[in-house]
Amino acid sequence: MPKARRKYVDELMDELEELKEQKASPSKLKNIIDKIGNLADKKAVSLLLEFMDHERDYIRATTIQALLKIRYKHLPELIIERMDGEHSMLVRVAMLEALGESEDESCLPLLQETVQDYHAPDKIKVNAIFAIDRLTRGRISALKMLVDYLIDAKNPKTRVEAAKALGKLGDPRAKRFLIAQLDD
Repeated sequence: MPKARRKYVDELMDELEELKEQKASPSKLKNIIDKIGNLADKKAVSLLLEFMDHERDYIRATTIQALLKIRYKHLPELIIERMDGEHSMLVRVAMLEALGESEDESCLPLLQETVQDYHAPDKIKVNAIFAIDRLTRGRISALKMLVDYLIDAKNPKTRVEAAKALGKLGDPRAKRFLIAQLDD
């Protein structure tokens, strides 16, 4: 790493440490955590981990994203350990996205359980579906899971969420399933 970049990372880490001590503005914290993540310097991991329990959900979500960018190898384990106790939709979505990008297939059972969880909100289920697709590199297709979700769902709101997600896929094969559901 170039000297100037290393110095910048050190400065950001010092600033983050100071902000942590001062109970500073959460938006400032978020911005610095995001910058550190973008620089992907592994020496910041231990400092970032301290923010996994922050009272603000967007700080926790940004920390997860930063650890993902840094490629923290224990991130999947950390997420699996914390997923059940996390109640913030924002943080849960960040966790699911990180698991999808993790390349650690030991996360697959948790993601599949999330999709099957009767009590999980639709947004969480849809994000888990996309995470499974990314994690398996399409071997377990989001298209098929979303179509199944759309067809099986009794709740109209759930069907709307599945239809929106199918539309976002941009897969031309999704069209016929979406058209078939127009009468619903």
